[in-house]
Amino acid sequence: MKDTRSSFLRTLLTETRAQLEAAGFTYRGRSWYERPLGSETTAIVTLASNTYRGDPAVYINPSLGIRHERLEQLLAELSGHQLGKFPPATISTSLGYVTPAGKHIMYSFTAGDELSAKVKGLVQTISKDGLPWMQKNQSVDAIYDGLAGFKFAARDGARFRVPLVHYLKGDYESACVAARRGLEEIGTNQDLYSQRYRHFANGLLDLAGARQLS
Repeated sequence: MKDTRSSFLRTLLTETRAQLEAAGFTYRGRSWYERPLGSETTAIVTLASNTYRGDPAVYINPSLGIRHERLEQLLAELSGHQLGKFPPATISTSLGYVTPAGKHIMYSFTAGDELSAKVKGLVQTISKDGLPWMQKNQSVDAIYDGLAGFKFAARDGARFRVPLVHYLKGDYESACVAARRGLEEIGTNQDLYSQRYRHFANGLLDLAGARQLS
């Protein structure tokens, strides 16, 4: 059963890759796909797969993301990190939330399915509902709205990115205010996240401060 399901999963992912590439996405590895969105933004689709003991189906959990290239590069530099093979999305959401259903959706596939047709339905939903969401939310202002209210980002991720949106818009004072607020929120914590944020925030404060004086 395990070998059969593993073989089916490979077939499913191969078919999904072929159809997403036909729709203009490039496979980056680890069920991660990208395509250019705007002059500074990239569309991201990830397809996490799950199986459960005693259940012959393979479940695909599709997520959407928008990466603002300049913002993520600056975040990496100020944090003392290099962007890896899979630079993160600046904002993201589950595909299901941008469909008319407005709720989380997992797609199930079993060996008896008409696989090509079912995958086509998933890819069409990405094109019909996912891409319009990405196009609508790729501007700096829309990204800020998705970050500030934690609608399309977790609080820990937004804490880094909200100050950077202000910085990219040339509002250096607001960038400093947001960075200092983040420092207050982490306090004296010494976990890896807090150390990275402290490194980032101090770098941004220096950079924004220099911009204010120039």
